[in-house]
Amino acid sequence: MRVLIYSAWKGTTPEFELYEGLKAKLGGKNVKLYKPHKPHGGRGDKDFRKSIDGFDCIIFLPASFIDGDFEYTLNMGANITRVFVDTLDDFFVRRIYAHPNIKYYFKRELYKGGVSPGYTLAYGIRYAYTDMRIGMKIDPAWALSRYELPIGIARSGSLTKLLPLQLTVTARRVVRARERYDIAFIGSRNTYARLKYVSAVRSLVSREGIKAYIRSAWFSHPIKHEGYISRLAASKAGLAIRGLGYDTFRYWEIPCYGASLHSQRHPLAIPHDFEEGKSALYFSSAGELEQKIKKCIVKSDEWREIARAGQERFFRYHTPVKRAEQILEMVKAT
Repeated sequence: MRVLIYSAWKGTTPEFELYEGLKAKLGGKNVKLYKPHKPHGGRGDKDFRKSIDGFDCIIFLPASFIDGDFEYTLNMGANITRVFVDTLDDFFVRRIYAHPNIKYYFKRELYKGGVSPGYTLAYGIRYAYTDMRIGMKIDPAWALSRYELPIGIARSGSLTKLLPLQLTVTARRVVRARERYDIAFIGSRNTYARLKYVSAVRSLVSREGIKAYIRSAWFSHPIKHEGYISRLAASKAGLAIRGLGYDTFRYWEIPCYGASLHSQRHPLAIPHDFEEGKSALYFSSAGELEQKIKKCIVKSDEWREIARAGQERFFRYHTPVKRAEQILEMVKAT
């Protein structure tokens, strides 16, 4: 099988992970990444159009439709399976979602009941669904008329099958250092949930004397990535808290790097998700978070088994190769 990834003109980390996963699965010669240097407007790229014959599948990524070759690629070749992989929860979905040539729509954040909770990491603007009428930076009435996902289509699957496909991180087994920290959180302080739960951990530090590594700032990356990994690898547990969406990189990085996952409960449909009390610990309040930290870290070593099981589950079901397999399985069944 040959796959063309039709990217946006600016790359993203999710895009890179998907590209690497597909290359590992199919071989580098069978996966082509098209990334225009800038939007072409309506001009198109003749050399690109000559080079796309012979592909079995085209994967469109968020914002790819700003490029001038989008319409051509969407409509050329009747026997090509086209899918949209929404790695950024892009809210411009009406442009492509109901198009008859899009066979599958893989959505990063999909409610277990089939409706997205609707945050976009690209712009920090809430999707304007009928059950969520408050826009963050746009007028709700205006947004509803333009960016509402056609829920009826999503539920019936009459035009496009809506499927979950979460983030992933590079499948890298790091050497665990001696645990210097009981728990770690490194990330932007961009939601009330993060403020609340990080404050709860800091309170626990002062009352119980636990060791925590917390680096958090408004909408920034407060530490280099290698330093981030080394802190997680030296921590008994890591916190995954809702940011601009429930599906955060931390949710996958923490178990990948061998710490026990302490996560805010989420409503997402995640195939082979981590299991409560076995490969992750979930919380819905500051009190529940404190209770589980005390039970599994302060008073026992239960975190070790949770970390081991979480890492095993990540490498079994959630690596970039496994995400690629989720897409290819549907394409092959077409």
